This record gives sequence, structure tokens and C-alpha cells, in this order.
Amino acid sequence: MNWKLIGVLAVIVLLLVITSIIVWNNRTSDKLVSSFISVLILGSIGLLITSLVSLKKEVYADKFPAVLFIELEPLSLPLHKKILKKEGSNPGVATNSAINRILKDSILREPLINQRSKDYDKFIEDLFIRYVFDLLTTKYMGHWYLESTEFKMPNSLMTTSIPADSTLQSTSISWKKISKMLPTNQFTQIGWAIDAKTEKLISVDINFPPKTKIEVNAILNGFIIELENDFVKLDLEITRVPPIGVHINDEIANAFSIPENRKTNFRFQPFLFKHTLTKKKFKIGHPEMSKYEYWANDVILLLKRNLSVEEFWRVVKLNA
Repeated sequence: MNWKLIGVLAVIVLLLVITSIIVWNNRTSDKLVSSFISVLILGSIGLLITSLVSLKKEVYADKFPAVLFIELEPLSLPLHKKILKKEGSNPGVATNSAINRILKDSILREPLINQRSKDYDKFIEDLFIRYVFDLLTTKYMGHWYLESTEFKMPNSLMTTSIPADSTLQSTSISWKKISKMLPTNQFTQIGWAIDAKTEKLISVDINFPPKTKIEVNAILNGFIIELENDFVKLDLEITRVPPIGVHINDEIANAFSIPENRKTNFRFQPFLFKHTLTKKKFKIGHPEMSKYEYWANDVILLLKRNLSVEEFWRVVKLNA
């Protein structure tokens, strides 16, 4: 609690009450009443102007190189060919599940194969955005304001996340809404996951801070995800980078158990990931701002730890 602010407000209220009593007792004095009203109006205007000038939005922007490593035939994210020494549960499970459902459906499989051969750029972008949303779902399925703890296990690093304040409200975005935002993306159209026993779609939501709105828009060679609420705006801009002379080296082959005759079946697809966090000026000093800023940085950290080229090579060296 800001006792300094409370003290100042108390003094102001006391002075205002005393002045109001004096003016009321002399309310037939036009000069005194006019002066009192003028001071109130001018003071309010002055405070408003000061607030507009002094309060400014804060913008933080950065970028990192990202990568999507895939196997073309059969199509999959190859990180599940063996258990890698990597923190946390891997959202690639959900992505590979979606891929397998498409490949097993004769109606869905043919358009996917055609797209991969005729429009590889859109194919790889669609797959990448599916993986991004799988990451968000895996982390924020239960709550948006999470506290993560890392455990060093005998052969790996494990991260667990629990709500830091479960009393905070959330805005839930369903996968059905995500599918509507990406109507031409086959990987998101089939939903998030399917129950192994009942073979029915699993209904799942991603939790965001209250009143958060989400938009996904196409840009040149990529897409941008915009997350905005009353406190912050987070822009995630992802651009596909044309791979030039990319070959699978021995380190990658050893890490993912790729035999020599299968190296040409894998693709190292680079992306440029730009992220911009804007703290809204009329909420800069709000006591809840720190929670929203923490959430936005947590989203960035989640994506960087799973998508960055640096993380890819860290995992490769752990498994070489």
C-alpha cells in the first residue's frame, strides 16, 4: 500500500473540505464562489494535462533466430524419435498427433501432400504456427499467471508450473476459435487432440489474462500473433527465412538417431522471431501491471526456450 499517496490525498481532501465549508458559509459572495469554481476547474485541467504529458507507454522489442526441424517422409517432428534430455513435457506430441490424424485420413491426406509439394512455404508456415499454439496450450491450459520451478533430474531437466495466484480471473480462448482464425491451416482445423479410448476430440482452452483479445494476421513470408488487453499488447511476429545450403550434419544425426541414408529426408527450416511488448501508458503505474508484464515475458521465454536455434543446438549437444 502506498502510504505516501494516501497521506497526500488525505491532506488534499482535508483542505478541500475546509475550503468548501468557508465558501458555503459565504455562498452569497459571487466573487468567492466564482474563484472557488475557477480554481477547481483549472486545477483539474492542470492535473489532466500533467497526466497526459508525464504518462508514456513503454515499448520493449527484441528478436531471436528460430527453427523448425522436421522429417518429411513420414511427416513428423523428429524430436520424438528418442527421449531427449530436455526440460518440460514436449508439445510436439500434440503436433505429431495432429499430423498423424491427417495422414491417416484419406480425404485430408491428399491436400496436405499436394500442398507440401506445390506450396512448401505455406505448408511449413502452417505447421510452425500449429506448433506455436501447441506450446501455448501446453503451458497455459490451467492458468495464465504461473510460477515455474526447474528440477535437475539424473538424466534431464524437468520444469513444473503452478498458478502463482489462482484467484486471478482468466480469459479462455478455445481451439475452436483458433481454428476459425486460421481457416486454411489444415493442422489447426482438426482440433488440438483426440482421446485415445473414445476417439473423440478433446476440448481444450488456452488461458490468457482478463479481457485479452487475440488476432492472427498474415504478413510477408510469415504471420503475426497479436495479444492485447487493458494493460499490455504483445506482438509475436514470425518470418520464414529461406534455407540456403542447409544439410544435416553428424551432430544432428547422432542426436536424433538419423541413419546416413535418411539425412536428406530432414529439413532445418529457419525463422526470425520478433517480439514486441507494449505497456499501455494509462496503466503504467497500476499495481496489477507487474503481473501482466510477467505474463508477457513468460510467453516470450516459453517460445524462446522451445523454438530458438540456440535451444535446438543445446539439445543436440546434450544428445550427441
